[in-house]
Amino acid sequence: MRKRPGVLLSENSHPRLLREPARRRESQPARDTLRERDEQYRALFETIPIGVGFVDSAGNISAFNDAFTQPGAYDRSQIARIGNMANLFCHPEVWYEAFEAAKRQGSIQKQEVLLRRGDRTPYHALFSLIPLEIKGRPCWQVVVEDITESKRAETEIRNTVEKLRRAVDGIVHAMALMAEANAPQTAGHQRRAALLASAIAREMQLTDEKVDGVRTAALLHDIGKIWVPAEIYNKPGQISQDEFDSIK
Repeated sequence: MRKRPGVLLSENSHPRLLREPARRRESQPARDTLRERDEQYRALFETIPIGVGFVDSAGNISAFNDAFTQPGAYDRSQIARIGNMANLFCHPEVWYEAFEAAKRQGSIQKQEVLLRRGDRTPYHALFSLIPLEIKGRPCWQVVVEDITESKRAETEIRNTVEKLRRAVDGIVHAMALMAEANAPQTAGHQRRAALLASAIAREMQLTDEKVDGVRTAALLHDIGKIWVPAEIYNKPGQISQDEFDSIK
């Protein structure tokens, strides 16, 4: 039996072996922390309402949460049979182009794509690709957000705006015709002014909205004629002061 300060050793013992229990005790809190974080991440992964999956460097799907299956109305066995991420795209070449772009750029964030449901009908989604490393192996996290409802609402708003625009155009043209009715000798002047003003606005590279505003303003630039009595506007010769005051 040999002695070292604070340690009693036999001939067959080794200081490292005597220290092992203490080392295991010291690493236990770290292992508990890692286990807790792993459980938290797994719970987040499974309950988050956005589709999240993982693919390898060839695009093969290795894991995914339930939300990943919902927009396309798939079940887990269908996703497993599909295998590769490209097969979820309406146009697989879009996946390959996005994957190559993500490798060049480092990631893809919220790219709008058309994905395919289980019944092969398309739906709109925002698609992100983020590189990760799990247990030393590189992979990619895929995030899919179904935007079908927002696209439908966007289309409805656009259609409503277009209907309103056509209604306003109708009102503007009716008012322009009313103004011309009081001055038949200048009929067509407002339409010609609108065409000329629109052409100038486009030459100035104004936006479509501004060009449309210029056209509307040109159509209505003589709107005051509506309130001028036709007998005054078409009177030959000089008008009286009272008539001039009426025009003003």
